[in-house]
Amino acid sequence: PEYPNLAGQHKDYIATSLRSYKSGVRKNAIMSGMAAPLTEQDIQELAAYYSAQRPALCATDEVRKQGKCKGL
Repeated sequence: PEYPNLAGQHKDYIATSLRSYKSGVRKNAIMSGMAAPLTEQDIQELAAYYSAQRPALCATDEVRKQGKCKGL
């Protein structure tokens, strides 16, 4: 897919990624621009929110391998 699915990702991974975009260690014009104004509290809250979400059906390789996604 064109856009990554953040739902269910590990909280630390999301937070580290956002910090890396903010600092310029990771390069992506869109994400760097979105991460630039974030405070550490914003990063922690976003990481907590997205890590608590459940991935949509067919969002994981495991579900696709089980043949539960028709047409994919």
